[in-house]
Amino acid sequence: MTRRLPSRARVLGILLAGYAGLSAPAFGETLRLRAGEHPDFSRLVLDLDPKAGWRLGRTDDGYELRLTGLAADIDSSGVFEKIPRSRIADVTLRDNPPGLAISLGCDCHATAFVTSAGSLVIDVVDGHPSPDSPFEAAPASSPEDEGGIATPTLPAAQPTFRPAPTSDPRLAFFWRGAAPRESAQAATPNKRPKLRHDQSLSEPAQTRARPLTPRMPDPRVHQAEEELLQQFSRATAQGLVTVRPGTEITIGESEDTVRTEPVIETDHDAAQPTATMPEQGAPIHAETAIDRDMLLPESRNPVTADGATCLPDESFALSSWGDERPASVQIAERRGALVGEFDRVSAVAVTDLARLYLFLGFGAEARAVLTELAITGEDHALLLDLAAILDGWPATAPGDLAPMADCDTAAALWALLSGPEAPRDAIIDGAAVIRTFSGLPAHLRRHLGPIVTERLLALGHQDAARAVRDAIARAPGEVGAALDLVDARLGFAAGHADAGEASLADLAKGNGPLTPEALILTIGSRIDRGMPVEPDLAESAGALAFELKDARLGPDLARAHALALASGGDFAAAFDAYRRALRITSDDLADETLQSLFRMLAEAADEATFLSHYFDLRSDLADTEPDTLLRLALAARLVDAGLSASARDTLKGEAALTENGRRLMARAEMTDFNPQKALDQIDGLRDAEAESIRAAAHSMAGNHAAAASTLEALGQTGESAKEAWRAGDWVWAAQGGAPLMTNALNQLGLTSQPTDRQQVPASEGPPGEQTSLGNARSLVERSRVTRSAIETLLSATEAVPGG
Repeated sequence: MTRRLPSRARVLGILLAGYAGLSAPAFGETLRLRAGEHPDFSRLVLDLDPKAGWRLGRTDDGYELRLTGLAADIDSSGVFEKIPRSRIADVTLRDNPPGLAISLGCDCHATAFVTSAGSLVIDVVDGHPSPDSPFEAAPASSPEDEGGIATPTLPAAQPTFRPAPTSDPRLAFFWRGAAPRESAQAATPNKRPKLRHDQSLSEPAQTRARPLTPRMPDPRVHQAEEELLQQFSRATAQGLVTVRPGTEITIGESEDTVRTEPVIETDHDAAQPTATMPEQGAPIHAETAIDRDMLLPESRNPVTADGATCLPDESFALSSWGDERPASVQIAERRGALVGEFDRVSAVAVTDLARLYLFLGFGAEARAVLTELAITGEDHALLLDLAAILDGWPATAPGDLAPMADCDTAAALWALLSGPEAPRDAIIDGAAVIRTFSGLPAHLRRHLGPIVTERLLALGHQDAARAVRDAIARAPGEVGAALDLVDARLGFAAGHADAGEASLADLAKGNGPLTPEALILTIGSRIDRGMPVEPDLAESAGALAFELKDARLGPDLARAHALALASGGDFAAAFDAYRRALRITSDDLADETLQSLFRMLAEAADEATFLSHYFDLRSDLADTEPDTLLRLALAARLVDAGLSASARDTLKGEAALTENGRRLMARAEMTDFNPQKALDQIDGLRDAEAESIRAAAHSMAGNHAAAASTLEALGQTGESAKEAWRAGDWVWAAQGGAPLMTNALNQLGLTSQPTDRQQVPASEGPPGEQTSLGNARSLVERSRVTRSAIETLLSATEAVPGG
């Protein structure tokens, strides 16, 4: 069979130009400007209004985006929530002309493109632009002045469980009696509907054989042509495009025409490409204005900030995968459908049974059905991910779901839960998360509520976490302990630790399914507050850690048990619990636990306990690469104990370069009687502690005058006087010393100050010539007074710093 077609390249150009504005999605009154950070570039994404045009150009401090036909406001308030200002320094909204001013903070350049769904993507990339970059010229006054609409580019390859393009369900409404595209293709393989640009749908096809055998460079070109030809024909059927015989096409009701080339005919069989169409398909979306404005379900797939396609809500429709009948009845019904004719297992039945298990919250059962029966279905990869998430484990391939956290579909919720922890570097669509969570069955809301709340709070989305809490509270049936757990998390996040622990009191001491999480939260709260954990809670944590050692919470319980024991001062039992926990915890969690134990040891243990455990496990601690604060705390305890060499070993690396680390190194040098090295360590430091160390070092080095001056500047006049006495400055010593010291110096006649010491008459004549009993008594009294003064001075100065 043959058909007559315009030149393919020409058709693609005409239809892209004519319908590019229809490919963008319709939105409400406000468009959210999204952002994402990558190693080599920062990205801005704006979902344009269908009628908007755009132009990006260089300005003095960055770039300016100018828009026309914009029927909505732009919300840029969340741009810098997830990206730094290293590349994009600022984004400012402009009113006349409407658009954005993008200020740069780097030596970089901007590029832009439009995704298949109509989203405008602006990338700020490190380095200089290419010489032929169209975005380096100043922006035109109007985007239409320089052809502002950009050509869509191909998206990156997608995960295997993302949907392939499907035909538009609205075709039958306008193509009366016409078979859907899939059916027609199935009936006549490798054939396409015959349509000529110079005939209407009501005219019979006139064909003539004229073979043409070009080979397309990419099979997606074929799909793009197919999509555009179908939408072009739909527009004709809807009266939006008038096809006149000859070489003119009139679009809409205007008289503007687009010239086409003469008609040619192709033999479709000869032109059919041999390559296989990728599952994701071509990034082309064409839509007529009537289709866009009809109140029918939206067929467009939203995209992420990176331009990747989001999975639709239908892929996560757990609420529709089961009903209110008893679980046993539904399971029996679907298991009975597993084996069909000739004892063959039905892939559809396997998928249905797995979906039912997911609806019921049975992740392990769903996983067993999908893996043991070894039947590959279209959605099996995604179902395995959902099964893992429902059981509290990371998704089988979290890298597939995690990038969809900012999708405006149900994918946002499951992306939030897909990893072992909250995706801290991702933008979360909180509204989509709340909407999806609220649509789950009541039992799944209670099951997932605590972990969803935890993830949202970890990312700072407190309002969304409270909305999740409300969705649990309004679910029909008994709310149960899930609400208490969520309320406790909200209390902790708001800084109300007492209220949070009160919410968990009964749950932590109970024996329910949420008791392990309640115990972990309660113990963690008390540890963070520096308070001891009750012995019965510590004992419960130990018992559950042993019982659940192979479960998801087993390692966290083992850690909580060890820290609870340490909080009560039982460090021997705490370190024993740590050694037992090594068998079930990951290396990272074991390292974190050991560092926490040593931090508590440094803060609360007596010297003997501290030294015993420190030297017992210091090699294990060194392997964990403790942080700077922990190194400083341990070094302070070691210096206090006089273990200068061990303190210096602990202060290796960055810790020794901090101000506190330099002070500790100086104290260690003083312990080893190295005053000059101590002075070198604190060179440039002028805080009170450093000055005290400096005075002690001067005294130890014999520079008592410098020590006296340093101590006097600190306001320590008594200690300064002692150093002055040692330096031989009797006047200074008498002025600043204690009264006893001042009187002693005055009695010895070592100061210029008047004294009230007893006056002893001097003997007349040379010694020995006029010795009398009175003179002898006077000499004895003077000797007694002098001896008493010297004893007073020795007593007053025996505790000189560093002496």
